[in-house]
Amino acid sequence: MSSELLQYNQAPELYLHSLTSAWRRDRIRHGSHWHARDPEAAAKMLRNPTIAHAVNHRTSLAAGRDWALIPRNPSHPRAALAVAIGTELIGGIRKFTEARRKLARACFHGERYSLIHEALRPLAIGDGTVRNWYVPTRLEDQHGYRYQKIVDDPYAESPKAHWQRWEILGPHGGQWV
Repeated sequence: MSSELLQYNQAPELYLHSLTSAWRRDRIRHGSHWHARDPEAAAKMLRNPTIAHAVNHRTSLAAGRDWALIPRNPSHPRAALAVAIGTELIGGIRKFTEARRKLARACFHGERYSLIHEALRPLAIGDGTVRNWYVPTRLEDQHGYRYQKIVDDPYAESPKAHWQRWEILGPHGGQWV
């Protein structure tokens, strides 16, 4: 009986093929279209132990446990100072790895975005001088349906786009959804 569970399953491949071909034909407008049609689709796919292991492994790699900042131009005179400041700021964000893991698993839960919460704090970062820094404190998970990417002119030589955030008032009034 256990060998039947570990046999090759073609269903995920067929589903992935049909989803990507529909995406290429521009029939799916939103990345979580399949999730809207079948909210249990992710749970169904993750029941397969091979798929579940691959997804968990890749999200762990994407989220990371330790972060190392690398300057774009290491020979720049302020590269070391910028790396020290960035490392200290990332270290101060609460549950940073957990938020990164949620963003990495977004392909199975629909599109996800994070709202960055910031605060003004006096910190001695880098050169030791105390200054007021506007620093990120935590990342709040946001659902992708609240955001829409709007292309200004798709036929332009170099098209530009901007993000629009939708705020919808709930049915009970006074509550944003």
